Amino acid sequence: MNLQNLLNQFLGAAQPGGLVGGATAGGIAALLVGNKKARKFAGKAATVGGAALLGGLAFNAFQNWRQQGGALQTGRQPVDKAIATLPATRQSFEGTVARDAGFQLTLIKAMIAAAHADGHIDAQEQEKIFQALDNMELDQQAKGLVLDLMRDPADEGELARETRSLEQKSEVYLAACFAIDMNQPAEQDFLARLEKALVLPAGLARELALQANQLTHEAA
Repeated sequence: MNLQNLLNQFLGAAQPGGLVGGATAGGIAALLVGNKKARKFAGKAATVGGAALLGGLAFNAFQNWRQQGGALQTGRQPVDKAIATLPATRQSFEGTVARDAGFQLTLIKAMIAAAHADGHIDAQEQEKIFQALDNMELDQQAKGLVLDLMRDPADEGELARETRSLEQKSEVYLAACFAIDMNQPAEQDFLARLEKALVLPAGLARELALQANQLTHEAA
């Protein structure tokens, strides 16, 4: 199973030999969420590649946080040792997805979990997602994986356990930001729990959310 192909199609990015058109052009993520922000993100992802876009935006957020005096202390507890290595580089952010198939799956888990935060995915919306999956050139194992994750989404603890670096933690949080409406209380609560589970440095989560909002505004 090609997890990177699945991730890119999930985000709406075309792959060689992949089928991206009609309902699938916005990616499964846009169908999961059903809001304009996700569709705008999917459109951008289709031009530069979903995985590459996440890495670049996460690095931009990291740079902004560091330039504003970001420190490796959250105010709640010391930052996890796994994210305490500085400096991170654009290459380290953009490469972490491409190098790690397991992490590609974690990003998909993060978006599905975020989309489930308000419990809005009903039978009709699930049917749209099933149809989109049928129109994609994905093997049955990949399709079955998405359906299983929709039935039993990961929680924030599982997502945190599957990240090992600052880059991965940042990209998981950023992916979740694209999959929700951050103005809704249930989604805000999910993001707060995810931030705490990931032990993100103070202020970095805010910069990641700003990057998500900025991209979708630029794509308007």
